[in-house]
Amino acid sequence: MDDRSRNRATGAEVLRTAVRKGRSPYACEVSFSLSVSRVADLELFDNPPEDVASPEFDAWFEECQRRTLFSAPLAGDGGFYTYWHEPATRLGLPLVGAIYNSGLRVLGEQLGNLARETEQLRHDWLRWVPDDAWSDIALFDRQLRIPMLVDLFNRSDDLDHAIQLAERIDGTVDIS
Repeated sequence: MDDRSRNRATGAEVLRTAVRKGRSPYACEVSFSLSVSRVADLELFDNPPEDVASPEFDAWFEECQRRTLFSAPLAGDGGFYTYWHEPATRLGLPLVGAIYNSGLRVLGEQLGNLARETEQLRHDWLRWVPDDAWSDIALFDRQLRIPMLVDLFNRSDDLDHAIQLAERIDGTVDIS
């Protein structure tokens, strides 16, 4: 088995484990990520085959990937808790505050609310995230350090893009 096939098999197993545990099929490689799909496709996304080891499950997963219009990582578990969940709870941001424990699906009017909450988070980060805080990221085979604020703003920009796309296409933003 070559590396690409092994990675695909490993990714499928991660997905199967997540679905077995009742987690969303949208985000399995980082602790928290986002995806955009059309509201019309939600019935497909929300109804995986029961047997996660079946060819039907593999076909369902491939179709979900095909219909996912945008996806991006937000943060690992600890980073999400520290930089997204705790501030959202402190600031009274109900949508972002719900993600850590329950995940989030936002559509329609709630998309604008999520955009406003994200903007409030950015302003809060500017007040308390220290200039000497760093984020270690992997870029292909390199490990890089970037300022934490830059990383947070880049990831929140991805969320903004997801919201804008969902608003334009009658879509949904899922974060889990």
